[in-house]
Amino acid sequence: MRIKIIACEVLVPELERLGAESSHQLDVQIQPFGLHREPEKLRVDVQAAVDAVDAEGFDHIVLGYGICSNGTVGIAARTTPIVIPRGHDCITFALGSRERYAEEFRQAPGTYYYTCGWIDRKEEMRPDDIEQAQREARERTKYEEYVAKYGEDNAKYLLEVEGAWKQHYSRAAFINQGLGDIERYREFTRGIAARNGWEYAELPGDAALLRKLVGAEWSEEDFLVLRPGETLEATYDGGLIRAKRQ
Repeated sequence: MRIKIIACEVLVPELERLGAESSHQLDVQIQPFGLHREPEKLRVDVQAAVDAVDAEGFDHIVLGYGICSNGTVGIAARTTPIVIPRGHDCITFALGSRERYAEEFRQAPGTYYYTCGWIDRKEEMRPDDIEQAQREARERTKYEEYVAKYGEDNAKYLLEVEGAWKQHYSRAAFINQGLGDIERYREFTRGIAARNGWEYAELPGDAALLRKLVGAEWSEEDFLVLRPGETLEATYDGGLIRAKRQ
């Protein structure tokens, strides 16, 4: 099977390792890191990349993105089916499933997560910039979920009520995926924790979701397939996303 993968730059280390294991013919196109901070631009850029693939004869287009602050919501399949993981963002990929992502969030909601791909591409920036980027992405996603469920006025109220924990992050967690300079990543994350007076944690990474992605193991449980003429829609329930006919 010929598969075109359009993915965020933060996933490069994992894709390089797992792509070599795939029995399928993969062509990986990397999109610039940082688009998650501009969801509208992310949507436009990814859609343009998708549209450019249609004439290249691939069997499927696979997106190496989650919902990403609704940046992928509205992406449309033209003539080639699009496969999209059911996940919030790159942390879902690093942890292996949206279920584990939800459990980690439930146990320690005041956590910033760091992966090798994230650190490699952010290390030249001030840690405050990293934290601000993650905060903005999470707040956008949460606000949009609440608007969809409860309406705009209620969404604003709920976010105000929840503001207490958002102002009291207490943990910096390095997700160890067994890639790259692990000691440097640990030191980087420990430094952020120490400077902010936070707990440092190290969590084992899990490549299960990305392995399924490159191996074309696209179960309905973990992936959504957009058929030509369908667009991606967020549901904000357990499945996160669904297809909508144009």
